[in-house]
Amino acid sequence: MLHPALTPLINPPTDVGRDLEDLRPEGTIEEAREAFHAEVAALDAMAIMPLPDVNIAEAEIPVEGGTISCRVYHPHALKSDMAAPAVLYLHGGGWIFGNLETHDDICRMLAHHTPCVIVSVAYRLAPGVHFPVPLEDSLAAYCWLRDKAAELSIDNSRIAVAGDSAGANLAFGVSRLATRAGIEPPRFQLLLYPVCDLIALTTSRKRYARGYWLDSLDFQISCYIGSEADRNDPRASPRLARDLHIMPPTRIVTAGYDPLCDEGIALAEQLQNAGVITERVHFPQYIHGFASLRGLLPEVDDVLREQAAALSRWLAA
Repeated sequence: MLHPALTPLINPPTDVGRDLEDLRPEGTIEEAREAFHAEVAALDAMAIMPLPDVNIAEAEIPVEGGTISCRVYHPHALKSDMAAPAVLYLHGGGWIFGNLETHDDICRMLAHHTPCVIVSVAYRLAPGVHFPVPLEDSLAAYCWLRDKAAELSIDNSRIAVAGDSAGANLAFGVSRLATRAGIEPPRFQLLLYPVCDLIALTTSRKRYARGYWLDSLDFQISCYIGSEADRNDPRASPRLARDLHIMPPTRIVTAGYDPLCDEGIALAEQLQNAGVITERVHFPQYIHGFASLRGLLPEVDDVLREQAAALSRWLAA
């Protein structure tokens, strides 16, 4: 049964962000993006419990053609004379939405409940850029984090990647590409309701395609890819990768009322079959994007603490 607190988000009467398939004129992406970000901010403002206080700094990461922004979260409890583990966090939003602000809650919670430095990355968004640019930005951020380890007081042998939705898709890609390139891969990856397959026609995609806070997935994918052939590229569709055995230990979190539920569960099974240590966590009452819904679901704080505990365990010295 769907969690009753989520009913306000189900089949809302008017919702600019949910009907993106109908948006084609120039400029409407920016308008829809602003509407989505405003919606997330309004939901954040409904949260009863205040966010934890952590130290925050901003930085710029060089990428091909310019720079991208990142936000670095240091827990107050970190000792300045010790190199801390770190987590590279890649936000969700279907590759067209999301920024450092929309996922500030998640990153603050992870920073507060782990002994880790959390680095949230504002990779470039579609349709301004297409696949594989957001993935290349994410890999550049991972390499930057490793290179800047001493400056950031980070132990670069204890870095994880994490992300939600499209960000989880990118996090998986970072782990795989780093390993294939001979770069020390992340020690662990945390994937919250990941996009796993750009050609999937699963039961959950059909059942929850409309009205469950992820109505525009097909449109988001069409904005992200540069050509239809990209859908079959394992860098974009992790389930199509034939070298899953090289992946680091993985935790995949799925939600019962999520179009992406089935493919997340399937990827977890594929990783397990390939010999990868895989933790599977399922929340049957929740919808896609629930980690950003503290304003409606106070329980999300407990969920985030649980994910923080997993990160802490895998990044322990």
